[in-house]
Amino acid sequence: MKKFLAIILLLCLFSTFTACIPTGGENEDSEKVTETETETVTEKEIEKEEETVPQERLERNTYALKDNVGSLKLYGRMAATNKGITCDFAASGIEFNVYAQGFVKLNVTHELQTFESHKNDDVYLAIIVDGVRDPRRYKVPSGKTEEMNIAYFEEAGAHTIQILRETEIKNGLLTLESLTFVGRLEEKPADEELYVEFIGDSITSGYGNLITNGINPAGDADYKDALQAYSYLTAKALGADFSLVSNSGMGLTAGYRPVKVRDFYRAEAYYRSATKVYAPTRTPDVVVINIGTNDQAKKADTATFKNDVKALIADVRSLYGEDVKIVWAYGMMMDGYISHVLEATAGMENFYTVELPNNRSAGGGHPNLDTHKAASEALAKFIKENVL
Repeated sequence: MKKFLAIILLLCLFSTFTACIPTGGENEDSEKVTETETETVTEKEIEKEEETVPQERLERNTYALKDNVGSLKLYGRMAATNKGITCDFAASGIEFNVYAQGFVKLNVTHELQTFESHKNDDVYLAIIVDGVRDPRRYKVPSGKTEEMNIAYFEEAGAHTIQILRETEIKNGLLTLESLTFVGRLEEKPADEELYVEFIGDSITSGYGNLITNGINPAGDADYKDALQAYSYLTAKALGADFSLVSNSGMGLTAGYRPVKVRDFYRAEAYYRSATKVYAPTRTPDVVVINIGTNDQAKKADTATFKNDVKALIADVRSLYGEDVKIVWAYGMMMDGYISHVLEATAGMENFYTVELPNNRSAGGGHPNLDTHKAASEALAKFIKENVL
């Protein structure tokens, strides 16, 4: 009996000892609870810390553009005046970075050009925000000053804005005066590695390209968009910065404008001052010339035309050096006296010619939008494969 009771007592002691040892599952749960509690405490501490950091207070600023050129990337031939920055040529304009909230306002003035006063017209601007073009056309009425909302940002943040001119110079002169917004103007956008200059007439300017039935008045600002012309599209296809020195109706020897190409090209902005000479701040990698259509239409004297071809090329190389690469494009409306161009440039180094697609179904017998796009693809391909 005593032996039996001793065995029972030993079994009870063993059971009690075993129950006191924690199992692996219970230990893991305990650790999980501890980790969760620690994470919750840490998150709360971070949130509390963030709440103590004051939010940046943005103020409304007005930036006079003539005083802030160093923060602006300029496209085309532009210059500071006592009022602002000139924006006269097709596809000319500015690009800038902002940290902003709410509306961004542009103050801009259309100045009547007096060289051909009867040709003044409204001028349109295109607005591109963070690489996306606003489908609206921003009109600056002839002879007026406009304050326009060009962008809106619900929340404060960093953005890049481009303001580019759709309308060529003969329709009127523009001065970009100021930007007003809540926030600040940031560092100037970087230049692209490649820079292309275009010298041309109505084709390069996008004359009549928004007309689909070939009728006039193709020369009105309503019916042209330089940002849908082969020139601008070629620059975009190449990932290049660009400058368009173009005006409808010009010829080397004969054309539909009183001004000839060489006089127009040598001046900074001929319709502002015929005598102020252009002084470049950057050398293009390629200069594309698309001239000769108006000379052919006007049946210009061919001997004089060939001399003028040589003289224009000499003008380009006096600005940028003898080694600058020149591409002579032709064929979008007619051949543009190309046989005479080839005679004038025989044996010339760093000189190329390329034929582009032909079409005359848009306004005033000019190329349509599809042809401009096809021409840009062909020209960009030619430059990549043969020039660069």
